[in-house]
Amino acid sequence: GETAKSGGKLFPVYVMDGDCYQLRHCSALRGNFLVECLIDLDASLRQNGSRLYVVSGDPTTVIPELCDKFGVTHLTYEEDETGEPYALERDTNIQE
Repeated sequence: GETAKSGGKLFPVYVMDGDCYQLRHCSALRGNFLVECLIDLDASLRQNGSRLYVVSGDPTTVIPELCDKFGVTHLTYEEDETGEPYALERDTNIQE
């Protein structure tokens, strides 16, 4: 990919956002499934010389902090498609 060509590093991150509607209103089984998926993704990344960074907090705060910590110059992320007002505001703030 472009990252490999440019010699850049990739820092896969998952933010556990306690204010996210999906996390606040999910069942224990769904929460457990999420954790299992994150563990599986981390294991796959580690097999390829990387890892998954899992952090908790407000994404509008923790993502800029991680960018500063790791010297990130480019950011890609998955936008929330629920249309939930909290998610729309959060994604807009992260883009800024």
